[in-house]
Amino acid sequence: MRRVLLAASTAALLGAGCGYRFAVADPPLPAGVPRAWAPVFVNRTLEPGVEAVFTQAFRARMHEAGALGGEAEAAQVEGEILSLSGAPTVLDPSYQLASYRLTGTVRLRLRRGGRVLSEVTVTGTEDYLPDRPLADVLLTEQARAAALTRLAETLSRDGYERLATAPVR
Repeated sequence: MRRVLLAASTAALLGAGCGYRFAVADPPLPAGVPRAWAPVFVNRTLEPGVEAVFTQAFRARMHEAGALGGEAEAAQVEGEILSLSGAPTVLDPSYQLASYRLTGTVRLRLRRGGRVLSEVTVTGTEDYLPDRPLADVLLTEQARAAALTRLAETLSRDGYERLATAPVR
C-alpha cells in the first residue's frame, strides 16, 4: 500500500510540473455557424501592407479554434483595420525616448448569405523599444514590426472571443 501511495505521489508531483494543463475550449461562432472563411482584411489606414499581418493573425486564431473554413463556406468573417497609429510614450530621466506605443482598432463582421449575424470592434495597444544607444533605425523598425505582429495577434484573439460570444442580430 505504501508503495502505491509513493508511486501515486511521485506521478502527481512530476505531472504537476510538466507544462500540461486543462484549457477551456474555444467558443464556437454564433448562430450555429460551424466554420467561416476569413477574406483579406480591408485596410482603412494609411499604413501599407498591414492587412496581410492582421489577416494572417486572424486566420491563425480561427484555425486554433477549429472555425476556419475554406473560401466556399456559406459564412465569412470580414475584417477591417479601422485605425493604426504609433507615438512615443515614455521619456527616461535624461529626457531620451524610452518606448513607443502602437494602437490599433479592428472591426469584425460575421456574415452568412449577405446578412450580418454579429459585429464587434476591438482596440488594443502594444509597446516596443527604440534601439539604444546606437539609434539604428533598422533595429527600431524591426521592433515595430514585431510589435505590430503582437498587436494583430492580441486583437485577433480578443476579436474572435468577443465575436463568438456576441449576441446574434
